[in-house]
Amino acid sequence: MQTIDYKIPAGEEILACSVDFAEGAKKASIICLHGGGPSSKDSTQYLATALQAKGNTVIRFDFSGQGDSTGELAKSSLKKRLLETKAVLAYFGLADRISVIGTSMGGYIASLLAKEITVENLILFGPAAYTTKAWDVEFGSGFTEIIREENSFLDSDILDLPKHFTGNALYIAGENDEIIPKQVVDLYKRALSYCNYFEAYTIADCPHPIHRWAQKHPAVRSKTEEKVLRIVGQPINRAS
Repeated sequence: MQTIDYKIPAGEEILACSVDFAEGAKKASIICLHGGGPSSKDSTQYLATALQAKGNTVIRFDFSGQGDSTGELAKSSLKKRLLETKAVLAYFGLADRISVIGTSMGGYIASLLAKEITVENLILFGPAAYTTKAWDVEFGSGFTEIIREENSFLDSDILDLPKHFTGNALYIAGENDEIIPKQVVDLYKRALSYCNYFEAYTIADCPHPIHRWAQKHPAVRSKTEEKVLRIVGQPINRAS
């Protein structure tokens, strides 16, 4: 097993990317999308290591303006992040039948991606939901003001997901998540209840930064890795 770092062009940006190759350097089948704020491709390295050990090659990358990628966070947007995700997939020649691990804002981007390509497994950690008004607004140019409007997330397009996504889903939430409203949790659970297989897992006492919490609590980390490994190995009934 080995990890190789790449620099990937995406529009005007260069994205820092790490690929955790399984034994035999298999083609990647999993991509990780981190959240906003103090987050990066390193957030899910512990999951990548567990997946890598079971024969899965995993892609992790930094969105522009975060981690080791170029760009300014203030000039990023939800639209730009989806385009960057597609640029990384195109670079490695991945178009369909992948697993996507999305955290917080990355969970929302993962859900949008599942509308456009065939995602086998959608693994979400405390995913956010946003009003469609915020779609192409730069983070430093009014984005925060829009999403802070009362109940703006109710105008999200998350409920369109059942029309497109028929794979397996794992929804992981922190019991004490101070960022994601209960209504957003309910939106996702409604949207994902129609897929091939759905499992929800709530981590007791856990705040919004689930990965940091898991890595500080060995039992939680072990359980989280177990659930992610199981969903990736879950068969899909394509006749349903």
